[in-house]
Amino acid sequence: MSAEDVYESEKMETDKMSDKDKISDKSSDSEDESSDETSDNEEEQDKQATQLEKKIKRNPYEYNTYIELIKLLQKMAEIDRLRKARESMSKHFPLTPELWLSWLKDEMGLATSDIERTAVAELFERAVQDYLSVDLWLEYAQFSIGNMGLQYGVKIVRDTFERALTSVGLHVAKGAILWEAYREFENVMLGMLQAKVNADSNDAQKQELDAQKKRMVAIFRRQLACPLLDMEKTYQEFTEWLNEEPDRRDDVDMKNIENGFKKALLKLSKILPFEEQLLSSDDASRAEHYRAYVQHEISEGDPARVQCLYERAVAELCLDASIWLEYVEYLYSTLKIDTVVLPVCKRAVRNCPWSSPLWQHYMKALERYEKSFDEIKEVMEQALSVGFSNAEDYRNLWLCYIDYMRRRVDWSKGYQPIEVAELRGTFNRACEHLAQYFGLQGDPNCDILQYWARIEAAHCGNMEKFRLLWSDILGQGHEKTAAMWLEYIQWERAFGDNKHLRRLFPRALMCTEDWPESIGNAWLNYERDEGTLDSFEFCMSKYKSRLKQINDLRKRIAEKQAEMIEQDKWRQERRQEKGKKQNPKDTWKKKHETEGKWAAVAPKSTLTKPGSKNIAEVASTPSKQSSVAEPPPGYEKRERTVDTSEEPSAKKSKGEKMETEHGVTVVHDSSKDNRTVFVSNLDYSVTEDRLKEVFSSIGTLTDLRLVKDYKGRSKGFCYVEFSSVAEAETALKRDREPMDGRPMFISKCDSDKHTRQSGFKYSSTLEKNKLFVKGLPLSMTKEELEEIFKPYGSLKDVRIVTYRNGHSKGLAYVEFDDEAAAAHALIKTDGMTFGERTISVAISKPPERKNTPAAVSSSSSSSVSVTSLGGGVKDLGPRGRGRTQVSLLPRALQVSRNTSATNVPAPSSVTSNGSNSSSTTNGDDGGGSGDARKPMSNSDFRQLLLGTKK
Repeated sequence: MSAEDVYESEKMETDKMSDKDKISDKSSDSEDESSDETSDNEEEQDKQATQLEKKIKRNPYEYNTYIELIKLLQKMAEIDRLRKARESMSKHFPLTPELWLSWLKDEMGLATSDIERTAVAELFERAVQDYLSVDLWLEYAQFSIGNMGLQYGVKIVRDTFERALTSVGLHVAKGAILWEAYREFENVMLGMLQAKVNADSNDAQKQELDAQKKRMVAIFRRQLACPLLDMEKTYQEFTEWLNEEPDRRDDVDMKNIENGFKKALLKLSKILPFEEQLLSSDDASRAEHYRAYVQHEISEGDPARVQCLYERAVAELCLDASIWLEYVEYLYSTLKIDTVVLPVCKRAVRNCPWSSPLWQHYMKALERYEKSFDEIKEVMEQALSVGFSNAEDYRNLWLCYIDYMRRRVDWSKGYQPIEVAELRGTFNRACEHLAQYFGLQGDPNCDILQYWARIEAAHCGNMEKFRLLWSDILGQGHEKTAAMWLEYIQWERAFGDNKHLRRLFPRALMCTEDWPESIGNAWLNYERDEGTLDSFEFCMSKYKSRLKQINDLRKRIAEKQAEMIEQDKWRQERRQEKGKKQNPKDTWKKKHETEGKWAAVAPKSTLTKPGSKNIAEVASTPSKQSSVAEPPPGYEKRERTVDTSEEPSAKKSKGEKMETEHGVTVVHDSSKDNRTVFVSNLDYSVTEDRLKEVFSSIGTLTDLRLVKDYKGRSKGFCYVEFSSVAEAETALKRDREPMDGRPMFISKCDSDKHTRQSGFKYSSTLEKNKLFVKGLPLSMTKEELEEIFKPYGSLKDVRIVTYRNGHSKGLAYVEFDDEAAAAHALIKTDGMTFGERTISVAISKPPERKNTPAAVSSSSSSSVSVTSLGGGVKDLGPRGRGRTQVSLLPRALQVSRNTSATNVPAPSSVTSNGSNSSSTTNGDDGGGSGDARKPMSNSDFRQLLLGTKK
């Protein structure tokens, strides 16, 4: 090999090494970049998780924030932070079976020691308490099978299965899965025992094997006695299991098992329609289907099945407070077991904390089962911290708690200062709480104050306090009510003295306005029972005097009411008279029949043919000029000129714009509708340039017409014409896209106003995640409103309703990401005050849009005309005027609308003496044309008006 060849080979080798180094460098660079990206991503996730944790710390009742944080921490594999987030969520909310299963699977994968597995078992115990779930119990049973190696492992597994069957074994749709898992476990245990037992086995092992076989038979018997799906398949498996070995049929009561199986099949046939309804029902009707199902089970008289069905209902409808209330009331009245009733009450208030009746049932159940005062007091404090939507819920809650506090005092043992002081403090706190948040509407009938007054009078004997409380009651606007005074008088007479009672009667009689007779009768009865003659006569004089005042007052009120009724009746008659449509000819006849000398004069009007000259114009005689009245001073005659050279507007080209006093009008070209869209709900400040900027991104614009009023201001809608149909279809997909803070409503262009549909489409159903707020200060901004509602959940949108000029109407819509946050915000913010304004918050439910009657297509054989209000056929007078317009034409020349045109004679010439040369007279010509009239000259008019014509 030459030196050159050696050099070339060395060079090639060096180049290869260099290329390898470059590749290696690039690979290392890419790895570094990948690690940098991963690092950046982890930092971003950590920053996001920290923000979510802070958000939860500020408001621990944001359900969706918990969900988002848990998913993020699962991706980051932050075990400690994930546990903390889940524990916090479980503290404030009951978790769904899906959330529990996700948590449990993570913990089971990490549990290696006995201590950790024990912690997982405790977690399972918490999980099965929230909602009924077959999947959770099945996972729990399988986890317990993994502890078979521990001491009493088999017993633990069997206990877990038995508890699971007690909880969900009667679940018609899914319960069979758990039964099969239990049988599979026991069958494995049977196989293990059979493998150990042989001919040399002792009696103890054989007895254990026989006991295991009996256990298997018992499980089959119990399952076949429950109405579950696929029962026939289970019975077939039982017979096959018995036939596997001949001795398995020993001591098996097949008749009893078959009877139980037949009864269960009959039950299943009755409840299958209810199960099918549940499977096919939607969320709106599911509650009613469950109620019908429950009533059927109650009629069957099996409390265990009723309880299982209620558990299924509350698991699916966990936010329906009425279902929880029915469940609690059933357990409280039927089972009456504290270990069953109290956990359900606690779960009910965790799921529906806004329901005051649930809290009341919870406190009554705690009292029924003799729980401690501190426990009941803590429940009351929790209820007050939740917040209810109205004063009635708070008032009923306070009354329930006061009842407990009153029963807590043992009045038979005499005066107990500590308990009585606590009871008084409860009364005082209840009154202050209701007055602080609701004013006089917190307790409008003063139920709590009356309750307190009765306790002071009947149990404490403190009449001074009793009278002070009644002074407060009467001072809240009840001094005019007789029922309140009678209640006060009754208790004063029972526990007070005559001195104070005799002061009450005159006050009550003078103050009462609704029923003073009741006060007077009570006073008279008291004086008859215990009074003297002087006191009785004094009572009679006061009663008569007051009764006279009351009767006079009632008489004046009755007269005033009668007068108002007469006025209303008169107004109604006037409206009816004005609304009547009378025939002008009948009205004229009726008038002239009662006008003395004019009764004999009844000139009839003459109808002229279209295009003919007026009779007054034909009779152009000298007498005409002399009979015309002189015009008033300063009158100038205006001559009307008609420019016939100008073409009608209908003949102008369609594309030509016509300037009118109301702005610019563009003649619509329906041939371009397929590539034109109609855009509405625009902000009034949006310009054409802004619209072109938005829609030019879709395609080529051939025309854009922003509709304006006569002052040149935008009306908030426009027409956008594209160069192709495809571009118009693309524009329709951008319907409701926001532009300058308002969603655009984009719809197809339809020139027919009867068939077009409104571009503004909105749901008229209940929007549970959106709140409607009214009563806001007009100066409140969107940012300020967001700050108010942000603490209660994640906001999706906040919109303040404004006028055309942008000023607020005091209304707003607040939309949350989920319904739970909206419900929580409703409870907390309804009735909130800002200065002198109190806002009202409610779930949004827009009213349904009224449907306009559909127009009939022009191509149809017959058309239907739909007139608007007042748009019927009008009774027009002469010259096309309405009945209310004044006609300056004499009645003699007015034309009857009922006169046929064929009966009108042709106008003829008039002689110099004013007589008409026509042979037609004013009388009947015998030809059936009695309605025709002879044309009259000016002299005829003069004679007619002066009354000289015979």
